[in-house]
Amino acid sequence: MTSGIQSIVDAYVKLGRIDALTSLRVHRQKLLAGACDRSHFDFSVPREHYERDIAVIDAGLNRVMPQHNWTIRGSVDPLKEKEITGWVQNTQFPDLPVLLGVYLDGELVAEALANGFRPELVEAGIGNGRHGFAFALPPGTHRSVNSLEVRAPYETLIIFTRRP
Repeated sequence: MTSGIQSIVDAYVKLGRIDALTSLRVHRQKLLAGACDRSHFDFSVPREHYERDIAVIDAGLNRVMPQHNWTIRGSVDPLKEKEITGWVQNTQFPDLPVLLGVYLDGELVAEALANGFRPELVEAGIGNGRHGFAFALPPGTHRSVNSLEVRAPYETLIIFTRRP
C-alpha cells in the first residue's frame, strides 16, 4: 500500500515539479526541527514519520532532477562479503541525499538514499556528513554474481565484474 506522502511525491515527480517537491521538503524539515523539545514531550513517533517523509521526498527529487544538475563525488569502501559501503554527494545540491541503486548481473535489486552519517566526512569538510550508504548483500552473492554495480543518477560509482 502506498503512503499518502508517497502518492503526493509520485504525482509531483510525474509532473516534473521540482519546486513543489522542494517546498514540501522544506515544510517537513521545519516540522522535524520543531519536534525537538524532548525535555517536556516525547516526539520520537512524529520525528520518525517526518524523517520517513523527507526520505520519500528526497528520493522523488532524485528522480525528477535533470541530468545537468548532477555532479557526483564519492567513494566506495573495500568490497566485503556481506555488504557494500561508501559515501556519495551531489556537489551541486550538497544537502540532498543521493538515491543509489544496486544492480546484480544488470538487474536492480535494491535502492537506498545515501544519507547515513559518516564523521570522517565532516572532518574533511564534506557537507553535513550525511552522505554514507550501506547495502546488505544477499547471502552467497559474492560467489554467485558475475557483475555488481552501484549507480547514482546518470553515473555508475562502482563496477565489479567476475573474471573467469
